[in-house]
Amino acid sequence: MPQGDRSTESGGAQRRIGWLDSLKGLGMIAVTLYHSGPPQAVIRLITPWFLPVFYFAAGYVYKDAYSRTPFVFLKKRLRALYVPYVLWNLLYLCLHNLFLHLDLMSDKAGYLDWVASAYTWTDYPPIVRGILTMSGGEAMAGPLWFLTSLLTADLLFCGLGVVSTRIFRGREWVRALGVVAVFGVGYSNQQIVSFPIYLNYSAMAMVFIYVGFLYRRAEARIALGYLRALLAAVMLALLVSLGGSRAFLPGSDFSDPVLLIVTALAGIFVCLVLAKKLGRNRFVQYVGRNSLFLIATQFLAFKLVSLVQIEVYGYPHYMLGAFPVVSGSDMWWAAYLACAVLVPVGVKLSIDFASRSVRSWVVSR
Repeated sequence: MPQGDRSTESGGAQRRIGWLDSLKGLGMIAVTLYHSGPPQAVIRLITPWFLPVFYFAAGYVYKDAYSRTPFVFLKKRLRALYVPYVLWNLLYLCLHNLFLHLDLMSDKAGYLDWVASAYTWTDYPPIVRGILTMSGGEAMAGPLWFLTSLLTADLLFCGLGVVSTRIFRGREWVRALGVVAVFGVGYSNQQIVSFPIYLNYSAMAMVFIYVGFLYRRAEARIALGYLRALLAAVMLALLVSLGGSRAFLPGSDFSDPVLLIVTALAGIFVCLVLAKKLGRNRFVQYVGRNSLFLIATQFLAFKLVSLVQIEVYGYPHYMLGAFPVVSGSDMWWAAYLACAVLVPVGVKLSIDFASRSVRSWVVSR
């Protein structure tokens, strides 16, 4: 859910791609909806595609030039994905014991069997090491696991590009074959060998990066319209209703990879049409441009609704430490969704305004 994806225009100038921001905005809202604890029918409908949308977006902005200058691409992706992952996790690490004191985290309520505990000085070195290697992190920054996967998938895709460009003189069939082979390795080891879960997942997710990459090449020849989007939505609903898991999430059932990919592509196509038809919807675009900020503050924003829910139902106050929400039943998921989108957006708007004001003051001096 990174920011900074731009299209290159003539003359070397760069500008944001409005519909791509909208696409990521739709994906971000779906991610927030998933975490808010909606009905199971909603979960089954959105989990096949809400993360593949971001891989698709990453593929769309991948340039052939990166295959010739991989270290430029590495530097760019480390700045966009690794640095925010580390900084947000270190921030929440510094606030961990304070959160525990305020019951925002608890040793009595957490996520499944996990509960929080106070850190001592001896706890910090291995935790920091886990953050720096992207192999661990703080619960409040839990959704940022996705940055690990996206960075891995990006680098795998760039590596295939380097091979096809430098060794096979840019033959596209080599990259296509490589994507299929890497997917196969990730899939087979998901079923047989216990590889690190994000490595397997990222290897399979690279398919959607390639789809986004190919879509940009063929964009002018692909007609988008509401009728096709409706047909894709119907196909998505039918595939989901067939039973079995179609969720593209780490640890999910990947026993039917073909249906998994087809279902995800149907969801991506629907979102693609909606994103392009939304035009200049400033709110959705703003959510997409700031998806990293929203996902990094999402669990913290949920606590506002959890606090209200605790007061309404008389739950013990330590339930505020439940992750990601206390309960999404009885339409509380809608409140969680609204709060975790609108509050971070409001905070980010305030930060942007303050930043512009400071810059204007500095320039005027």
